[in-house]
Amino acid sequence: MAQEEYPLSWQTTRSGGRASIALVFLLAVAFGLLGTVPFLAFALVYGANTAEGLIQTYMTDILWLLRSWELGFFLVFYQLGNRFDFRRQYSYLAAVSMAGVLVGSVPQLVSIQTGTSSAAFSFAFQGVSPGVAVAFFVAYLDNAFQDFAFPFAGLALTFVIAQTRFRVASGSRLGGRALALGFGVTTVAFLASGITYVLGLRLSGLSAFVVPTPYNSYAYDFFYPLVFFVAFYFVGKRMLDSQGGMATFAVCVFAAGVLGYLVGEPLAYYIRAFGSPGPPSPPFAFDVSFLETALVRGGYVLTLGLAGAFLGFVRGMRRRAWP
Repeated sequence: MAQEEYPLSWQTTRSGGRASIALVFLLAVAFGLLGTVPFLAFALVYGANTAEGLIQTYMTDILWLLRSWELGFFLVFYQLGNRFDFRRQYSYLAAVSMAGVLVGSVPQLVSIQTGTSSAAFSFAFQGVSPGVAVAFFVAYLDNAFQDFAFPFAGLALTFVIAQTRFRVASGSRLGGRALALGFGVTTVAFLASGITYVLGLRLSGLSAFVVPTPYNSYAYDFFYPLVFFVAFYFVGKRMLDSQGGMATFAVCVFAAGVLGYLVGEPLAYYIRAFGSPGPPSPPFAFDVSFLETALVRGGYVLTLGLAGAFLGFVRGMRRRAWP
């Protein structure tokens, strides 16, 4: 495809310097802290055991509050994207965003034991089995990767919107493919989690070296977010050949996350309930909280899908049109 087909405004984009890069890093650290500091504060104020119960009781409200803060951060990164030549600096921005979120997420590895007048801090994987320790660390990396999608997608969105002459996936096949692909990967993640949990639990009865609980997390983390991000990376490469509107594409990705949770979470629950030994489990609670959590999950899937798709889009444009 000839370069003349993309007579866009990237030549006037400023290239962010060290100060702008440092600002991205610091904001990414703050964003990483956002998901952990409120829970640590609960533990310090109310005690570890009481805080856990309060968090479970008000989890939906806490998630909505966190999502509102995260939306604010996303808009800040969107505005900050104007300082960068994203087409040439995307690799640095991805690395800095990931590094900042990793640093900010370190409190996830901290365990608090509160007493009547003091609090003791330690790493969460101290004093536990190797399998559980690895599970803690894998969860830390997985959560950091999910959070990384927010700053990176915000920075990239500025660049994508600036390309006013290209059109992205509408009512066309790409929008439908994004919906089907996102729904499929998310649902399979829950399915793999339920099956692996049951297998691990049964194998643990045969061998003392098998730890049942971490493996279902590994299976879930493999499909989501890693497979999800890679899949939408390749979807992003097809944006150059698509027609339509960006809004439709975003709605399809969001819908994929919501529907995937609505189907996948009950599916995994019943696999664990019927496949695990022990007394029968109560029916799955299809309540308002479940629907609200599905909407929150859709927002996470949206940013993760956009981050992967935007990276694929930029890489595709680089090969086709850039020197």
